[in-house]
Amino acid sequence: MSNEIQKVIAGFPATPILFIGSGLSKRYFNLPNWEGLLSIFAKRLSGDEFAYEKYKNRAQEHLSHVGLFPEIASLIQKDFDEKWFSDPSFRQATDKYLQAVHDGTSPFKAEIASYISEHSSIVDQYKDELSLLSSITVKSISGIITTNYDCLLEQIADSYTCYIGQEELLFSPIQGIAEIYKIHGCISHPETIVINSSDYIEFAQKSSYLAAKLMTLFMEYPIIFMGYSISDSNIQKILESIVYCLSDSNLFRLKDRLIFIDYDVNCVEPIIQTHSIAFGAKSIHMTKIILSDFSELYHAISKKKNSIPVRILRTFKQEFYDFTISNKPTARLRVAAFDDNNISDNDLALAFGRISDIGLVGLKGMTANDWYRDIIMNDSGFNADDKLTYAYPYIIKRGTSALPLNKYLQEATGEFKDLRQQAAVNNLDTIVSKSILKRRYSLHLNERSVSGIIRQTGSDICKTTLYIAHLEASEIDIGELEQFLKSLFTQNPDILLDNLKGLATNIRRLIRIYDYMKYYTSI
Repeated sequence: MSNEIQKVIAGFPATPILFIGSGLSKRYFNLPNWEGLLSIFAKRLSGDEFAYEKYKNRAQEHLSHVGLFPEIASLIQKDFDEKWFSDPSFRQATDKYLQAVHDGTSPFKAEIASYISEHSSIVDQYKDELSLLSSITVKSISGIITTNYDCLLEQIADSYTCYIGQEELLFSPIQGIAEIYKIHGCISHPETIVINSSDYIEFAQKSSYLAAKLMTLFMEYPIIFMGYSISDSNIQKILESIVYCLSDSNLFRLKDRLIFIDYDVNCVEPIIQTHSIAFGAKSIHMTKIILSDFSELYHAISKKKNSIPVRILRTFKQEFYDFTISNKPTARLRVAAFDDNNISDNDLALAFGRISDIGLVGLKGMTANDWYRDIIMNDSGFNADDKLTYAYPYIIKRGTSALPLNKYLQEATGEFKDLRQQAAVNNLDTIVSKSILKRRYSLHLNERSVSGIIRQTGSDICKTTLYIAHLEASEIDIGELEQFLKSLFTQNPDILLDNLKGLATNIRRLIRIYDYMKYYTSI
């Protein structure tokens, strides 16, 4: 392993992001680059070995700002789609991609996706090298950006979350770690492939968010460009946008954080040099590494690692993001109220790992509403013993007078003698109020059943939840009640926060009835 490469990587302030181009797909899958792919599809139209040159000459006659290859792709696509629809014998795509055409995708893009899928086989010569690359994605790579369409990266970084195209990036809560950004689309969704001039125009029109996101990543992480020519138009545009946003002094600071890998089959020992690209009056500086054996680079990167796998770090960030946005605990994260006098400063700590390993302090953040909801939805992520041991005392401390216990006591392996005695005191008549007991038979009900009351009250959930509590145990079908309560939480997970006309009180009462009827006799 080259000590010089290791020194470069060791100087990184964080684990790097890989920015990957078609050179890696060519190396590991033996797939063609952009020009080679267009040449293959041009030749399919006529069988003429000079078909691509014909389209290239036509494209050069009206070359636009999007570049030569998108113009060539547009010309080929027009003829290709026309022939594809008119001549069934011309079609080669597999059924999956034929369905994409039915769904509105261009035949040209569907056939490109099918071709890449059919030709994505790992080159034997590089299996060990690719395995090494896969291994460093666990702790030594923060994320991956690519303009490639194939699925190589999803295979080698299979624990990463993948975002395809600008639309998915725009509408997803990306975390910036253990993620793959396929900014030019993917063969798994051929309609997202960016290849022709109109695709590039649309891409540029919608690129503000992507440019801002990439700029943030470039400022926070070292970036290693692999599989690109340093003159690649996609890279040039990104670098140009950085140049115009930064001062000369900050641009110079990027020199050790922008690494460009230049493949040279004849390179015996890696060569490390400084490289500069001018954009008008400004220049951007980077470190250029010339090599033939990528395993030397991967070994050097492996020495720079996070103590926790990046997929776990991403989950950690995602849990905090979800909590911050919704202000609701998640299956892995429980946050106690910071102004809760019952919670000491020592309890306001973060722990990460398996619930069984971290003392379950997070369960102290479980609320009464969480408890009631979990009786029906069973989605808290904690087991019954833990809820009874850790969550129950803290919920009661906060002023909740009583909680349904039967479900958890049935599931628990612990003794919980006091709680079992407490649960044994209750029955259906003690759960409902005295006023409901008095009105149990005077209340007009068309049909004394859960489903009958639902039909009678229609969309008035307040009445429905109140009237069901007037039924005797023999009149309640526990399956119907369970289905009804689940539907309430499915439609509105926060329904217990709504106590207009006593709705939340009614629902909690029904959950206590359900808990007693379904689980008490089995305790």
